[in-house]
Parts: sequence; C-alpha cells; structure tokens
Amino acid sequence: MSITWAASPLLTGSQAASGKVAAVNETAITQADFDREVELAQRRFAGRGRSPGDSELLALIQEVFENLINRELLYQESQNRGIKIEEITITEQYELLKKRFPHETGFRNALSKLNFSETGMKLQIKRDLAIQQLITKQFVQKVTITDKESKAYYDSHLQAFRRPEQVRASHILISVDGSADEAQKAAARKKSKTFRRS
Repeated sequence: MSITWAASPLLTGSQAASGKVAAVNETAITQADFDREVELAQRRFAGRGRSPGDSELLALIQEVFENLINRELLYQESQNRGIKIEEITITEQYELLKKRFPHETGFRNALSKLNFSETGMKLQIKRDLAIQQLITKQFVQKVTITDKESKAYYDSHLQAFRRPEQVRASHILISVDGSADEAQKAAARKKSKTFRRS
C-alpha cells in the first residue's frame, strides 16, 4: 500500500480543482473530491443547528481526509477481489436517488452544487456498491453469533433493554357554555367519546 500527499489539505485550504490532495497506490484523491466531502460534512454538522468551531472544523477535515483514503483502499481491494457491479444495478440506484427529489430540476441543481455530473454520480454509486459488497462478503457474512452469545450479551447489558413504565393519557375537552342545558352537555360528552375512539 502506498499513500502519498501532494499537499496537506489541513494546511493549504482549497487548491485548484484539478489538483490532488493524496494518492493511494497511484490513484489520485482530487481536491474537488476532498472539497465536496468537506462541504457535505459541514452540512451534516449544520443540520445539528450550529457551525463547527475551529478545532471541530480541523477534526472534521482530518476525518474527511482519512475517510477518503479508507474508501479508496476499500474500493481498490474490492477490485482486487474481482467484485463487479452490473450497470443495471447502478442505474436502479441512480433512479432511486433521483426519486428523492420532487422534480428533475431539483435533482440536477443538487448534483451541480456538489460538482457532480450524471456520470460522476453513477461512478460514485458504483464505487459505494463495490465497497458495500466487499464488506458484506469479507465481514458480515463471516460473523456468526450463537444463541448462547446473544443471551450472554443480553444478560450483561440488561439496563440497555429496560424501558421504564410508561403511561399514555389524553384528555379532550369540549367547551360548553355554563348555561347549557342537559341536551347540549350530553352532545358534548358524545362528541368527546367520538374523538377518543378515533
């Protein structure tokens, strides 16, 4: 395995989009890929309602950089093991992604903001599916957990499986004028019972 850095993304900030920030076994991780992943990570962080501070941003950038290298290593390993993803599978995943958007225009705008073409997105899907298949074949399918191990885990983590008693109560109050007669009060009670059933 060979990893080389063309420039440290932690120190230099954004470079030309055609530049590379690292090479993994002679495959470039481009500045454009790096910038896109940092942007996505910052959006996820902002989804929590705040922007990252300086130390958090530095940690986020470092994590993105390491994730890109790890993903490239996993993809290369998937190719070394002969994992192939059918074109029809890639197209199906692409179409599912498009359906998350109410209109084609919104989807195209989202791709554009991420500096992705249709071809680039399909390549990303292909790479992600190959990595997923590698992990499934090499790790998930080989993991076996016996009933005895499951019980032992459950017994040693009882607190995680306990739920406190819960009570659900609801009241539906129907306003009735103080001077209402018995028929009006009965109608309000009947309406209240109807709401409780639904």
